[in-house]
Amino acid sequence: MERYLYHGTSAKNWQKIMANGEIRPRKPGSKGNWPGVISGLNRVYLTDSWGLYYAEQVTRGDQDLAVIRIDALTLDPSKLYPDEDWIFQRYCRDNKIAPRGPDRPQPKFTKALAMQRPDLAELSLTEYGTIAHEGPIFREALDAVAFVKGNLYSTLCLRYSHDPVVSMQCRAFLGPKYKGWMEWLFGGDPQVPDLGGGLVTYPPDHNGVSVISCR
Repeated sequence: MERYLYHGTSAKNWQKIMANGEIRPRKPGSKGNWPGVISGLNRVYLTDSWGLYYAEQVTRGDQDLAVIRIDALTLDPSKLYPDEDWIFQRYCRDNKIAPRGPDRPQPKFTKALAMQRPDLAELSLTEYGTIAHEGPIFREALDAVAFVKGNLYSTLCLRYSHDPVVSMQCRAFLGPKYKGWMEWLFGGDPQVPDLGGGLVTYPPDHNGVSVISCR
């Protein structure tokens, strides 16, 4: 297991997290990331790579982003589960897994639910870069948070190709690049080989990013 995992959200939601003293699972009925893919109830989703992308997904307009760094060593391994998106991509090739109705789920959807086992969490993280935590993540597990100016994300996409298509294929070919983005975000200087034989280019400074410790 990686030492650090990340949860992408908005700066506005971060204020709620601090007030509540925990990262709470999404509300029942909340939409998943992909059409037809149902996210699990009572789950908080974590990544080692896609924190900026997921933060951008939940912000509106020029709202500031927040990526929370979590000390994974403080988490209970029995509460870690594979991400449903990974299950669907790995085991349900056509991705058509939404249930037909409450009493007549598609067979592939039933199969996907059966794959929700803690022993597959590590494989989900390795092949897809995400896992799910059952129940809230308490403040004691939060290590630091990086705030990103809302208008910076588009610059990262245009100038530095931070434009992931979250998938097993992207993970296989570009996984180190996006893990490097998490290192850069929290003040690091990642040295990641690119597919052309050079190094992945990250911004030379951290203008528009501020990091605070949660300890």
